[in-house]
Amino acid sequence: MVPIDQLLGDEAPTALREFVDYWASRRGGGLMPSYSDIDPIDIPWALPHLYIVEVRGDDFVFRLAGEAVAERYNRPMKGVRISDLFTSSSSSEILGRWRRVVSKPSAYYSYTQHETVRGIAVRARRILLPLGADRKSADHLIGFTVYEETQGNTEAFSDGMTTRDVRWADLTL
Repeated sequence: MVPIDQLLGDEAPTALREFVDYWASRRGGGLMPSYSDIDPIDIPWALPHLYIVEVRGDDFVFRLAGEAVAERYNRPMKGVRISDLFTSSSSSEILGRWRRVVSKPSAYYSYTQHETVRGIAVRARRILLPLGADRKSADHLIGFTVYEETQGNTEAFSDGMTTRDVRWADLTL
């Protein structure tokens, strides 16, 4: 666990750094900004790669997802639960991370690889950050994903995910 300003390594894309800087600038004196603090007008460059999920008890439901995210999952994302996207083995790992972001509160950076239905590797670097109306406890999560691809491939993911790197930031530091 590191402070949020040390979460991303040197290899992280510039867009991820700019997104974390934007999120941090919106949190004021709290641990996190609120959902209403995020203004799409401020970050038009980020919108295709952004997603917001609502925390519903122990589950998460997508409120919105940018074009790059929806395209990768080959479907509209509004109203979709994370467990609807993957089988239980993959969604279990993702849900565990998302629940940790809510409960600590914390943030994470990951570098993962998913396989498409034809076996094409799609690597992604992502950040997941909490949002909370009281600026102390998360009621939404906001994520930003940069996909690394050599082809313009938009086919659906198959089951399974390989995690290459995961880093955590404690927001209370």
